[in-house]
Amino acid sequence: MLKRGAEIPSEDEGKETPTKKFIDSERNPQTVQSTTAREVRPGRGGKRGRKKVLRGRSRDEEIGSNSYVSSQYLDLKKRYLSDPTKYREFKQLKYKSHIYNVGDAVFIKSEDDANNDFVCKLLHIFKCDTPEKTLVFVEVQWYYKKSDLPRTYHNFLYSISENELFLSTHQDIVPVECINGGLTVLTLQEYDMLSSIPPNTFFCRSKYDHVAKRLDPPPEDWEKQCFCNKPINPDLFYIMCDKCQRWLHGDCVHITREEADNIDSFICDMCK
Repeated sequence: MLKRGAEIPSEDEGKETPTKKFIDSERNPQTVQSTTAREVRPGRGGKRGRKKVLRGRSRDEEIGSNSYVSSQYLDLKKRYLSDPTKYREFKQLKYKSHIYNVGDAVFIKSEDDANNDFVCKLLHIFKCDTPEKTLVFVEVQWYYKKSDLPRTYHNFLYSISENELFLSTHQDIVPVECINGGLTVLTLQEYDMLSSIPPNTFFCRSKYDHVAKRLDPPPEDWEKQCFCNKPINPDLFYIMCDKCQRWLHGDCVHITREEADNIDSFICDMCK
């Protein structure tokens, strides 16, 4: 008999993604000048100031086939990144003694809850030298969590982990001062192999098209094991039938984790 379901520590638990605004913290502008990087060809990105940005659609958005951007995004791109001679693009960023690479997942400060940051993937890193100071921007791709999903997916909330993220088509530009540390995003298979969940560890098994409001692959296509036919949620406790080798929800077979500790062998009702 095997048991499944990693224990999530009660302390230093991974951060969740809020659903509203991120904030540009007012820090010493000299901090961003410590940026070190390997330079590559110019690309896209840019943002400055304390503008509030909503993680939601607004009137001034321009929507493309696979992503959408806000008027703020376009304004900053035009203001700082329209001339390739005025900025440089980098593959790596050093900020507050931490090294971040393009492709890394990072936390972005939330204005609404200092203990509940946004999560995104770094797409581009830009350094712009202006007469006033040096500015460093990052172009990001937002991850969403289950509370961000539309009502059409509410029937699947039972099968979605608290540490599950969905890489969306929503992109934005934020100043480097918004970055609040890094995190790890695994596949479901990698996450499910963990015996305990380290702090700031998440997983992703579907992408989210914010324009079409659709998950790909959809929850209907996610892996299922239990005879209830609900997709796997690694937060939940499972027990494996020693005969059919299926993983079953403890709730579905009326066995708790504590009770399973005292069982040497388990045969499900379907196999009896």
